[in-house]
Amino acid sequence: MLLRLALTIAVAGAAVADEANTDPSAADATTADTTSEMPPWHTITPADSAPKPPRTGFVSYVFGSNMVLQRAPQAAVVWGVSKTPGATISTTLSGKAYTGKAGADGTWRITFAPNPASMAPATLAFKSSAGESQTLTNVVFGDVYQCGGQSNMEFAMPATTNSSAESQKANKYVLQLAAGAAGAAGAAGAGPCVADRALHRRYPNIRLMTVGHGTQSATPLRDLQTITEP
Repeated sequence: MLLRLALTIAVAGAAVADEANTDPSAADATTADTTSEMPPWHTITPADSAPKPPRTGFVSYVFGSNMVLQRAPQAAVVWGVSKTPGATISTTLSGKAYTGKAGADGTWRITFAPNPASMAPATLAFKSSAGESQTLTNVVFGDVYQCGGQSNMEFAMPATTNSSAESQKANKYVLQLAAGAAGAAGAAGAGPCVADRALHRRYPNIRLMTVGHGTQSATPLRDLQTITEP
C-alpha cells in the first residue's frame, strides 16, 4: 500500500510550560479510455519523452527555513544528497561544529546534540567540500508531529456529519478573530488575509508543512518531489 505523507505539524517550544501558548499537485495525465483502468497515482509518459528522474536536494526538501526540529531528549538529524560521493558537509549550531560525509550514493547525515525546546531562531549554513551550499534560517526546536495517510488526509468538510453546522462554527470563530484584528487596526471588514494574521497571532508557535501529491511513487523515493505548503 502506498503511504502519502500529507503534512507535518510542528509546535515550536512545546516542551516549555508557557512557551507553547496555553519547514504543485501532479496532475493525472490519463486519457478517456484508460482512466478507469489505472490507479489515481498513475501518470502516462508520452512515448517521445523520457520520465524525469526524481529530484534530490543538497539539503533534503524535508527541511527548510522556518522549520521546527525535534527537541530533546531526541537528537535531531538533517540529511541530503551531495553530487560528489565522499564530500564532507559541515555546519554549526549554537557555536558547535558538526560534519557529515557523503556516502557512495551521495547521501549524507548530520546528527545534532539534543537541544531543548526554544523559540530562539537559529541559522544553519550547510557547506560541502565540493562547493555546494545552502542556508536555512529561523530554525527552532520543539515537537514535530507527522500525519500520514491517503484520502483520509484530505477528507473534505462537506463529507462530514453535520458539515454545514461545523463549517459555520469554524467560520464564526475565524471571523471573530479577524473582526477583532480589523477593529484594532481601524479597518472596515475582515478579509481572509486579516483572518490568517489573526490566527497566526493566536497560535504563533505552530508551523505547518504539507507535502504535495507529486510525492508518490510505486518505488521508494529519496526525497520529497513536491511541497504544497512549505
